[in-house]
Amino acid sequence: MIPESNKIPSFRNKHNRLIYSGKFHEDWYTEEIISATKKLNQDDSRIHTQIVGDKFQERLREKKKPRTN
Repeated sequence: MIPESNKIPSFRNKHNRLIYSGKFHEDWYTEEIISATKKLNQDDSRIHTQIVGDKFQERLREKKKPRTN
């Protein structure tokens, strides 16, 4: 549910941050998002990507490495 508001939200990028939340699948281009962020970060170190998710599908599942602490 979205609350009613007379205020128009600002979607301006204030923190140079891209956030991806979802499944990891070739069709969602998650690897390309990471690659693009690395390239952008070379020109501007303030640019960051935050990725949240735990569902690796198909080919990306094969690439997933076990987590070590």
